[in-house]
Amino acid sequence: MKRTLPMLIGILCLSLALGLLAGCDESANGGKEGFASPTAAVEAFYRTQQSDDADALLACYPPQIRDYIVEQSGGKREFEKNFEQLTMDPTTVEVYYIDQDTDEMNERCTSAQQAYADKGIEITLEKYVEAYCTLVVNGDESQAQDRAIPCGLIGGQWYVLY
Repeated sequence: MKRTLPMLIGILCLSLALGLLAGCDESANGGKEGFASPTAAVEAFYRTQQSDDADALLACYPPQIRDYIVEQSGGKREFEKNFEQLTMDPTTVEVYYIDQDTDEMNERCTSAQQAYADKGIEITLEKYVEAYCTLVVNGDESQAQDRAIPCGLIGGQWYVLY
């Protein structure tokens, strides 16, 4: 657990930075919370990247951790300021693999749930997966980057976790 917590915090910070670049909102999913699949959650996470609404980013994450993300950013005003400063060029995202139903994913599910519990956040993850995707910025495939985005099934809906 000593190794997992710093890794989780690092991933949360990295994903928050990526999320600030990307954005997400409920309108990307017909106004509902969560998404029907991890692929839909990741695609929406990046599809709404040019949104000027900081709250749209928060909608990509489970409701239980949204306040924590804002708090770790230094408050709502700082969160919004960082969101405005970190914009990303038009990006295409292609989810090419969902890593799930393995012992490693089951262990990561338990670790993620415990890391949140250690911060006083109660989340019941029904399932944990990693969606592997390729990001192509401004159509420049030579600059394409592969990413693994952790997603969790909570209350029957999928969210980006960190």
